[in-house]
Amino acid sequence: MRLKKLLSFKTQLQFGAYFLATYITLFVVLTGIIKVYEFISNPVNQETMASVLVPRASAEKRYEYNDLVPKEVQLREIDSLSKRFNFSETTKKKWKDTIQCESNFNNLAQNNTSTALGSCQYLIRTWMETESFKQLRKTRTDPFACLWEMALDIQADETWRWECWR
Repeated sequence: MRLKKLLSFKTQLQFGAYFLATYITLFVVLTGIIKVYEFISNPVNQETMASVLVPRASAEKRYEYNDLVPKEVQLREIDSLSKRFNFSETTKKKWKDTIQCESNFNNLAQNNTSTALGSCQYLIRTWMETESFKQLRKTRTDPFACLWEMALDIQADETWRWECWR
């Protein structure tokens, strides 16, 4: 009789251990799913990401939304990004020539025949796929975000986006 009770108790302990292990596993998996969902639905705030995704060459004047940014400032940004991305002098010159051709370094330039806008002449749908837009809600008229995204495109060999690059 005593052996039966011990075996019964052992079975109950095993069942309890399996139940506890299953509960903990389920809890961990559900917590992970919730964390992933929260991460996807709540992007990192703009203050945190501003210095991470779209770094600027210097701490010079801050430009407000739709301010015209001088050509010299954009050229300095291209020089800085070229160093950061380790672009050759040929690529850097091609980049400057493309911006000159596309918008004449006017960050408010608008294409009359398409939705292209800004220094880099990004189309609306193309810009909406960039991290500068998705995470930071930067506009196409922000030349710093635009040049950052263009540097990423050049590095990814996606220069087909610009007619003047060819």
